[in-house]
Amino acid sequence: MIRNVFGKAVTKSTALSLLEYKNKDESAISSVDLAKVALALKNSQGKGKDEEEVLRSVQIVREICGRKQEEEFCTLGWIYNATGSAITLLDTHNGRGKLAASTLYPVRIENGQWGMFLHEQSCLESSGAVVYEGYNSDYLQICYWCVAWKNRSMSSSPQVHVKIGRDIDWCKNEWNNVYRTLENSGSLHRIKEKGWLSVISASARPNVVFEALLTMDHDHLLGRSAFAEDALLERCLIGKCLDGEENGAGGALPEKSDLRNT
Repeated sequence: MIRNVFGKAVTKSTALSLLEYKNKDESAISSVDLAKVALALKNSQGKGKDEEEVLRSVQIVREICGRKQEEEFCTLGWIYNATGSAITLLDTHNGRGKLAASTLYPVRIENGQWGMFLHEQSCLESSGAVVYEGYNSDYLQICYWCVAWKNRSMSSSPQVHVKIGRDIDWCKNEWNNVYRTLENSGSLHRIKEKGWLSVISASARPNVVFEALLTMDHDHLLGRSAFAEDALLERCLIGKCLDGEENGAGGALPEKSDLRNT
């Protein structure tokens, strides 16, 4: 079974080891602080062996895909949790295709960790959705993230989408709406809603890789509220300007993420 969760969880102990938090009491470190630290460490070299293990697993996945017939393809999904607390798998849905052999959806992704899965195509399409649940900064309200993808025949671009909700009925009845939304989506999508921010981006073919970043919105993280600063915030969150339009082509998420450069 291929490992599906990578990286060290970002905890209060992690924050206390950093210069900017060393004079804080542990009880004073909030989930907002933990989300900030997780974002700053998203692609940190400090992950060392964990990062190497991610690369090894990606290579394994590529080898799995490479052994398939030429007309077949797969979707490699990565989800990064920078919400300030753990998120847990609530629901999954296969549009077309299924999980590849030797892979599972990550059941629990701690703050500061990557979750990974591999989805195979069926009838020239790999499509589906995963729903994760977590808590807001006060640990009082549950939030749901629906991460969806559609990866069709070699002639079309991959499509990705993220939805955020708080109603349990929403996540159980939303798949048809998500699938219809995917029809009009591109390879990059951003959403800010109810105190949360998510960005998802898919790479080019032959085997599509998408990355979804789940975190808090800028009102919580940076103390900014102007709508005009949204684009700047997203650059801060994922490290540099995203290429492509929201419903157009876009590459994989950039390499660096460091809030200290804001």
